[in-house]
Amino acid sequence: MTTAAEIDDWLVAQGSWVTRERKVDRILHGASERKIRACAVAWMGTTRVIRRAIEAGCDGLIVHEPIFWSGRDDPESIFDPVEADRKKSLLDQHGITVIRCHDLWDRYPRIGVVDSWAACLGFDRITHHEFSYGEPEKLPMLYAIAHLPPGATLRDAATQIANRTRHLGQQHVATIGDLSMPMERLMINIGAWGSHAMQWMAARDEYGAQGAVSTEFVWWRDASWSLDTGFALIHANHGVSECYSMQVLRDFVKDRYPDITWQFINEAAPYTMVAPTEGRPEPLVV
Repeated sequence: MTTAAEIDDWLVAQGSWVTRERKVDRILHGASERKIRACAVAWMGTTRVIRRAIEAGCDGLIVHEPIFWSGRDDPESIFDPVEADRKKSLLDQHGITVIRCHDLWDRYPRIGVVDSWAACLGFDRITHHEFSYGEPEKLPMLYAIAHLPPGATLRDAATQIANRTRHLGQQHVATIGDLSMPMERLMINIGAWGSHAMQWMAARDEYGAQGAVSTEFVWWRDASWSLDTGFALIHANHGVSECYSMQVLRDFVKDRYPDITWQFINEAAPYTMVAPTEGRPEPLVV
């Protein structure tokens, strides 16, 4: 029977860019020698996801993001140790080992996060690029440029993205920019660092992007830059941008370990949009 450590080691070995020194792709919690009979795959190991894994009889959980609300889940960075201990106790009580697969899957060719996100959005003509923040401890960020058909507008791109992400729980997408503006080249971002005005500037200046699909941003910095420069944004939830690829990851590990029962748990957009009860607000004209 396969152990959690064997699964973790195999995943790390699939990408030359994955290093143990970064302390990202690793076992986050639980016994490494635990024999895995059933394993869930999810974007993030929230308590709700853990409870669903328990209901399914899982003794393993592979996640993309940290489970204790910090980039590397180091003990020093846990800002709510009381709640973290409750989560650890829940995992320990039900014998679940949590494995993180992040750096491998962000950059994995053809089926990793970037290409899976582009495929989810229905863009079949894309080019791949990298952006480096100039910080040695950070891997260069991958992104794609989608080349849209002639005559496409920001509204067309946003509508397509909203339609293609509805099944993941994305109720609406937010846009910044004139909806009638031409959209020939659209930058496709992933993750928390994948939505930053520095990247958008590079995509605009080097590849002619007129807008970006953002998945995280800081309003006073990135959104205000978008408003000031006319660089359009279509905003989807971070989890939505990466959850589709986690379904692909489930199939990837299932092919390697067919004797384990595998399942995907979706919590891409765990929120509810509430509309006003009377009328609709007038849009801000910029």
